[in-house]
Amino acid sequence: MMGTNTAAGGSNALFISHNAADRPFAVALQTAIHELVDSDTLIDVRYSTSDEAGPQGGEKWRDWIYRQVVEARTALIVVTPNAIGKPWLLWEAGACWGAALARKADGAAAADDAPSDPLGGRLIVSIAYGLTENECPDPLRGDQIILGTRAERIELQLYRILDAHEMPSTVQRKAGARMQGVLERYLAAVRKALLQAPSLVTEANVQDWLSRLDALARADRLSELGGFQRWMTLAFGRDADAAGVPIDVRLHRRLGELYLGQKQFALAVEQLTLARRAAPRDIYVLRPLVEAAMKRLLSGRADDDAATREQIESLLAAIRELDDRAFVATPDAAALYGNYRRRVLGDGAGAVLAYEEALQANPNSYYLADLLAQTLLELGRTDESASNYRLALGIIDRLGEQNVWSHATAATAHVALGDPEAARRRLAAIAALGGTLNEATIDTISRSLRDVAVHTGMSSGIVDGLLGVLSKPA
Repeated sequence: MMGTNTAAGGSNALFISHNAADRPFAVALQTAIHELVDSDTLIDVRYSTSDEAGPQGGEKWRDWIYRQVVEARTALIVVTPNAIGKPWLLWEAGACWGAALARKADGAAAADDAPSDPLGGRLIVSIAYGLTENECPDPLRGDQIILGTRAERIELQLYRILDAHEMPSTVQRKAGARMQGVLERYLAAVRKALLQAPSLVTEANVQDWLSRLDALARADRLSELGGFQRWMTLAFGRDADAAGVPIDVRLHRRLGELYLGQKQFALAVEQLTLARRAAPRDIYVLRPLVEAAMKRLLSGRADDDAATREQIESLLAAIRELDDRAFVATPDAAALYGNYRRRVLGDGAGAVLAYEEALQANPNSYYLADLLAQTLLELGRTDESASNYRLALGIIDRLGEQNVWSHATAATAHVALGDPEAARRRLAAIAALGGTLNEATIDTISRSLRDVAVHTGMSSGIVDGLLGVLSKPA
């Protein structure tokens, strides 16, 4: 390829500033320019996502951009709905103008530049795709912005590029003969790129995808989550190089929680990690992420147990750093921490202390009373366990809550206290709630009842009979 110096020294470089998601527009411009001059070297087209001319391995992106801005004789700024609002767009555009003005100022004494040429021979043009001129940011509007779908405007700019790069008259004459075919192929590529452009992360688009996700859950079609995620990823352009970029915290959190319910723990961790990148200080994201990582570890499906343990400890530390009272003041967070001590560390006594402290701070939490009672039962401290199960029943009666989990907690307490008939009435109340019951909920209730029955000596036949109520009319 032809060597390039700075613009002042006769560079033949043309720099295309663009968002990674807008690479097809950069490729369309490069192809049109190279076809027009019938050469890949007469005009050295550079852009950051180019395999040949982009930043190479180990090269710092900002240093590479700076060098292009300084060296380029021509700069084309690709403006799209995806690019608006990104800080790099105005930064690179401003850098291009600044470099041109600095060069003009440096050469003012010696050069014979005309007053009508404020950039000293450099060409800087903003090209909009999928936008009207009025939708472009203020600094990019005016005479130096064109619509990339307007053939006559692109034709004019291509001729201006040939002039700016001082193409010989023979090259320009041949380019004129090729222009119509070049424009037709360019416009076809642009139309295809516009049809395949990533969806914008707008409130309307996010809500639309959330409603589709809710519909999938209501229809009990969660086995299709993988396909849903794939199409969502493609729609928002989060495949290939942008695979690790979050779309919206709500989408990733909801997907992660659904994967968690489906026991697809690795996928849950993946989505909740993306949610955390979008909202790093959100405890309502951190908590399910810890839960997913713990369940992945305890299921034996973690690729690296030591790394997963380290991840869990790091996440717990992040929660504690955000709120040093989180594991005491908030029942859900306290339950998470107690479960970590109980299941991951095998420290039942430590879990008891954690639950007791949190229960003192949250005396109306039958959830914590239930967890404390279960842990005491596992430790063989049956009298203390029974006392806390009675405490849980008292809290439920005092609050008067009539939901799935209040009834499920009460049913577990009655099994632990040896009263299967009272447990049956609570399970029948759950069945009567109808639409709120699903397979994952039934599975959670079943595991809890069976675990307690094992420790109290209640026969599996009695427990089977109790659980049968959940699948029968009340």
